Amino acid sequence: MPADAREYAYGANMLRAMGVQRIRLITNNPDKVAKLECAGFEVVECRCTGTFVTPFNRD
Repeated sequence: MPADAREYAYGANMLRAMGVQRIRLITNNPDKVAKLECAGFEVVECRCTGTFVTPFNRD
């Protein structure tokens, strides 16, 4: 299984059904941007969420 096996088609179909063509994203995942652009959306802005060390991800 790939490191990121998320499927964006369902979300893209919902956005398309609502008439969305241009989007702003808050994500650290460049693959998400690329997949949404390949689905026909114009990503007009992408902001990183930042990273935070917690007891759960420290290691």
